[in-house]
Amino acid sequence: TDWQYGCNDRSNDYAAGAICRTLGFMHGARIPVLKSMAKSLEVEREFGWTHFSCDYDDTLPYSHHCKGALFDDAMDQMGTKAKCFDFDIGAVKCFQNSMFNIDVDVRVSKRKIMCNAQASKKGNQIDLRSMMDDIEVKFMLDNEEIETEGWFTIKGKVLRPSTISGKRSSSV
Repeated sequence: TDWQYGCNDRSNDYAAGAICRTLGFMHGARIPVLKSMAKSLEVEREFGWTHFSCDYDDTLPYSHHCKGALFDDAMDQMGTKAKCFDFDIGAVKCFQNSMFNIDVDVRVSKRKIMCNAQASKKGNQIDLRSMMDDIEVKFMLDNEEIETEGWFTIKGKVLRPSTISGKRSSSV
């Protein structure tokens, strides 16, 4: 089968998720076609589908909860109302988890302990710097909270090893 473009008319994020699940991802969202994408699309465009949408987020494209029309059929039935243009190309962003996620990387050296947190939601990175006043960090050692005195930097929470009262552990 040849690749064909999808027209984003009447499309929704549930349909984007269905497309992404066929590619091995759990979720998806519609996104605008970026300039960097458009450069790779500078070949002749052939639309294959239009008006593709789904009623639920946990479906596949061939589910009875999804509907769409072959582009040529839509053109026959609706005429120019179904016409798709270059600006109608649909694009999706695929990701594994749709929840708010925080990944934490902890690094220990002789001089400091660094906790670098990265947050995302629906596959989009979230800048935590604007939330620094609301972020609370706790360091645990053998299921007990370690009393610390530290300071925040843009990269995360930095602690002096002397503040952990000489306790040493291979895991932080």
